[in-house]
Order: sequence, then structure tokens, then C-alpha cells
Amino acid sequence: MLSTFEFSANVVGIMIDANVDKKMLQEVHTYIESKFVKDDTINLLVEIMPGVEVPVFIMFKDLLFKLSHNRCFKKIAIISEEGILKQYMKFKDILMDAEVKTFTIEERLDAMSWVAE
Repeated sequence: MLSTFEFSANVVGIMIDANVDKKMLQEVHTYIESKFVKDDTINLLVEIMPGVEVPVFIMFKDLLFKLSHNRCFKKIAIISEEGILKQYMKFKDILMDAEVKTFTIEERLDAMSWVAE
């Protein structure tokens, strides 16, 4: 399941608590695109709940989406368990203009504070 929320006009969040497939990824991307404002950037917080699986091909498709909209992001905060997803986010940080930080579930409040700055 996908839940969304907003801190402000340019700070949006997504909570994912089910395994990610192509359909869910499209929903995520459609939601993010709906928040883009011409000549402005957004801060994005994505929380992936424990136990949720994100296949490598989905991570790759998401990377392509983020790179094609690179200038639309200022900050991206990812909250998830340790593992390959965290390593992927560190790689994404190298490729993107936006600041990308990963946080553990326990650091959720830190992530929310950082992305809202």
C-alpha cells in the first residue's frame, strides 16, 4: 500500500508498506510528478517499511525517473532498513544534483527534520 503526505507545498512524503512492483512504482512517479512546480524544486521523503521488497529492476527504473527529473529535486530522504537499498541510495547521491540521505527507521524524526529544512 502507498500512503502520501505533505509537510508544505514543496516537501512531500511517501510511505510504502507493500512490496514494490511496476504498478506501485508508476503510482509513486505519478504522485511525485503531480507535485512538481515549474522552476521550483521539491524535497521528497520516502519511507520504506521493514520487510518491503524492492526488486533491483524497480530500483533501476526509479533511478532513471529521478535522473530524468534531476533538477526538480532539492533533497531526497530515504528511510529504510539496512541493506542493498541503502547502498543504492548512496550511489544515487553521486549521480544526482539533489542531496540524498538515507536514514534508519529509528532515525525517522531526523529524516523528517532534515527534509523539511
